[in-house]
Amino acid sequence: MRRIRILITAATVIALLFVAGGTAGANPPGPDPYAFLPEPLHMWVVNLVTFLVQNHLS
Repeated sequence: MRRIRILITAATVIALLFVAGGTAGANPPGPDPYAFLPEPLHMWVVNLVTFLVQNHLS
């Protein structure tokens, strides 16, 4: 019974790795949506958005 549980767990982990790898490859990062902004403002907006997203998702 324990061997079956280990095999099922290993198969699940391998399947999830394939799915995650395929998803990452299928959805590459898009172009910069703030590229039209002048450089100082662009850097400020990108930093602000990054900060907000990281704090919201953590």
